[in-house]
Amino acid sequence: MTWFYSGKGDEGKSSLMDGKPIAKNHAAFELIGTLDELNASIGLALSFSSDETVRSDLLYIQKSNSKLMGVIAGLAFTDANSLADLTKLLNWIEERIQYYGGDVENPRQFIFPGTTSLGAALDMSRTIVRRAERRAVDFREANPDMDKSISAILNRFSSLFFLMRLYIDHM
Repeated sequence: MTWFYSGKGDEGKSSLMDGKPIAKNHAAFELIGTLDELNASIGLALSFSSDETVRSDLLYIQKSNSKLMGVIAGLAFTDANSLADLTKLLNWIEERIQYYGGDVENPRQFIFPGTTSLGAALDMSRTIVRRAERRAVDFREANPDMDKSISAILNRFSSLFFLMRLYIDHM
């Protein structure tokens, strides 16, 4: 059954939405791959969460992150039933940061993950999105026309995951 694989990437090349073959270690694929890892880590966090607000937010982040991967691959960030644009997503993240940070004290020290399984999974998501931020710098250097809000979104995601973790671990 060959529909399980195409074999097109066997030589180390693939393509984005424009169809032009590029190396699989291209900055776009590095960033998209890191965001894909982020979605997997969010899935892990979801598997530990019973809080409906956290679950809803994590599902929204996964969907938004998938759309972000599409933007990097060359798709427009619009959907009649979802996000209007990157600015709307950035505003949503900032609102959620305020929600989760509302009653959480800044620990002002390094905190080791592991208080709860969900908190540890959220911390894993935070570290993966930090790597995505670094990959976005490489991508922007290769694509100077990259929307600057992509970097801002990734930076805010890391803050959001940190605060979600503190919120969960101190409930």
